[in-house]
Amino acid sequence: MALRELGGSAGTQDVYDKIIELYEVSEEELSQKHRSGISVIINDIDWAKNYLGYEGFLDSNSPRGIWTLSKLGERIIITDKSIVLAKRDIQ
Repeated sequence: MALRELGGSAGTQDVYDKIIELYEVSEEELSQKHRSGISVIINDIDWAKNYLGYEGFLDSNSPRGIWTLSKLGERIIITDKSIVLAKRDIQ
């Protein structure tokens, strides 16, 4: 949803910011860190990106630091409760 709202392609920080905005992540939540010092929220977002890539929803040929929806990713609608494939052909 965040990447779609950003036009289907965006830099990592823009994606982080949009997800934080859409999910109304609090400053308290953002301040939580793993022992390594990385933000728990940012780490979770990065893991989600990996899984979206594994499933083919993100373009694997995007330049480093850019998230881009794949053709499949453009068709998929992911919510907190479901994943729906839009009814149009992949070109």
